[in-house]
Amino acid sequence: MQSLEPQQQAHVTDELERAVRISTMAIPALGPVTLCAPGDASFLGWMHGAFIELLAPHVEQVARLARTGFVREIETADYHLEFEEFPTETFHASTLAGKEVLDARAGMRSCPTLSKLAASLTAGRMPGHHATVFAAQAAVLHLSSQGILVGFAFDEWRRVNPALKVTDFRHLLPAVTGVASAVFAGRDASRFQIA
Repeated sequence: MQSLEPQQQAHVTDELERAVRISTMAIPALGPVTLCAPGDASFLGWMHGAFIELLAPHVEQVARLARTGFVREIETADYHLEFEEFPTETFHASTLAGKEVLDARAGMRSCPTLSKLAASLTAGRMPGHHATVFAAQAAVLHLSSQGILVGFAFDEWRRVNPALKVTDFRHLLPAVTGVASAVFAGRDASRFQIA
């Protein structure tokens, strides 16, 4: 984003903020999931650690699967999301946050993917991790993969910074877009776009 002209950068920033608002609309932020401490240093450490190594590839995979309605494959990906590097409480926080997302989106018209995921969760076929459910619901809202990754990063950030808003997150967007772009090999952060 830094190599863009100011007007272009403002447009990209506005588009990213729109994606964040759409992906998190009506979803409560009832506490930390995998990012556990407030502050920019903690957030950036999380971005370069757990986010890029585990969560972002998972979010991107689930978003692709959700766009095509492959619920069984999403169940499998959710079941195999590995939380070894996190404390045991994180697994519980992640599944609780996933349920929050599904509950917030319950009753969405014409959304068979989310309805099937809710049924899978109820039947015990998947734990319903936050990253999985967040990615699926954002994908069915037709956000781009990059927009979903930024929205997911914001959702984790707002859970440890409950008094702050998306406009307070704006100064972190260049770092977030750079890390999110690394998930897509060969994509330049300056070409970050919302579809």
